[in-house]
Amino acid sequence: MKAADYVKRMQVAEPMVGFSGAVHQVACGLLSEVNALRSQRSSRSLDAQSAILHEQDQKWAAICRLDKRLDPDGFRRLLKREFPEVWDLWRNSRRPPKQPAAREEGYGIWRSKT
Repeated sequence: MKAADYVKRMQVAEPMVGFSGAVHQVACGLLSEVNALRSQRSSRSLDAQSAILHEQDQKWAAICRLDKRLDPDGFRRLLKREFPEVWDLWRNSRRPPKQPAAREEGYGIWRSKT
């Protein structure tokens, strides 16, 4: 699914489940795409899986450009917090992710209102 499709999905879901629920749906969609891409490409190597995570991180960045309320570090922060073993594998690959900025509150995948 393209970034614009995810933003449209968010806009449709937001009135029903609120902003955080809509963002959660998008994040879950991106994570399910990781599994789908892994099986489509029959990727078993760390580098192949790292490339898929990088693609999803880039897609998240594109979504953030379309909806300024989202934090560009959000996908990396979500992985680091909820899937630390995946984060560690990605971090130790040939194409490691940029380290997300430190943040305390919530999932940190949307911008704070400060």
